[in-house]
Amino acid sequence: MTISRGSPVPLYHQLRQAVLEQIAVGELSPGDLIPPESELQEQYRLSRTTVRRAIGQLVMEGVLYRQRGKGTFVAYPKLRHGPQRSYGLTGYLYAHGLRPGWRVVSIRVMPASVSTAQALGLETGERVYRIERLRLADGEPIGRHVAFVPFHLGVEVSEGDLLAGDSSLAYLTEAHHIGITESHRILEAIPASDENARLLGLTEGSPLLSIRRTTISDEGKPIEYLVALYRGDRFEYYVHFEH
Repeated sequence: MTISRGSPVPLYHQLRQAVLEQIAVGELSPGDLIPPESELQEQYRLSRTTVRRAIGQLVMEGVLYRQRGKGTFVAYPKLRHGPQRSYGLTGYLYAHGLRPGWRVVSIRVMPASVSTAQALGLETGERVYRIERLRLADGEPIGRHVAFVPFHLGVEVSEGDLLAGDSSLAYLTEAHHIGITESHRILEAIPASDENARLLGLTEGSPLLSIRRTTISDEGKPIEYLVALYRGDRFEYYVHFEH
């Protein structure tokens, strides 16, 4: 595609369309590194400001994503996350040809913070398990889970249990046969901290989907408080309502 300086369409928008067309016809595929800005400037005879505006727009739209020190890449189609038990994230990954998995980062016992104690109905300082895992798709980290479980629940949290099962709660529901009846979720868009960016292969400040979930057992007691962070360039959250 050529850039027409006589067109009423702004130059940055024409460049944006050129990149979109390259993706549509398969000249650029998900995961491909796009040419550097200097090369695009020379190829289309555009100013640095115009090129940056076009690329920035595509990054904001989720079509492209940046990796610090590596460049700008074509984004993968967004994965759909949601609370539906019949499908769930694991089923969605399988359906799209991706192998789901986990990587355990740490398991330790610690005093509950104010927010954790409040979510779990505990006193501040009571002991809880802190469980950190990375959610993987074909071995690539796409999400970070930090879960807190009351120590008095009496479960022995093992790395083997955390790596097994499809559900993020399998280490409780399958390994220890704890029944659950409901969960509460709070969704929020947040920028990636330096630590989260490093773990998820992003640049600091990249958008993350934050899901804070409290799970209630069939005895009516909170059994897990989870803070899950997913890459904003790879995820959308889907909820179905019937009216």
